[in-house]
Amino acid sequence: RGVPSNLRRARQPLRAVEDGSTVEAKAEATREAARSSSLEASAMARKEEGQAEVDAEAGAERRRARMLAASKAAAAAYESERRRKVLVALGSATMGATAFGWQRTVGAATDPLALLHTMEAESPPIGLALLSGKPTVVDFYADWCENCRAMAPRLAALEKEYGGGGDFVNLNAQAP
Repeated sequence: RGVPSNLRRARQPLRAVEDGSTVEAKAEATREAARSSSLEASAMARKEEGQAEVDAEAGAERRRARMLAASKAAAAAYESERRRKVLVALGSATMGATAFGWQRTVGAATDPLALLHTMEAESPPIGLALLSGKPTVVDFYADWCENCRAMAPRLAALEKEYGGGGDFVNLNAQAP
């Protein structure tokens, strides 16, 4: 069943043929046919095994290429994310330093109590302001007064806007 047909023929008892050849010659021819058939089958099997190896190697190479591409994509994504995080960190540090510097310089002037003390230090003495002949705005404040603190930025804006047309005098009501 699993034996090729030419080998089955080789197992059958040999008979003399009509053309006069001997049984041994016929047996030798049958064995030769079986050998060549066996060699062809062996060569075919080696060829199929070789093709299978080539196919397996090609598949492995394709898998390696896909893995390399995925690895490169992951590395690029990691590097991009790393750059973004570094930029965010640098931006945050810069913004923090800027906010700190602004608060120490400009922000201090917008502190209502500091603003009131600065305006008082820069205002002319009340006697001189009243004798100047210009309109004079006199503001009395106290450090504890919430309304005075709320009004300080508005009063500073008015002084900036109309400072040349009149005098603005700030007096601390708590000071002796």
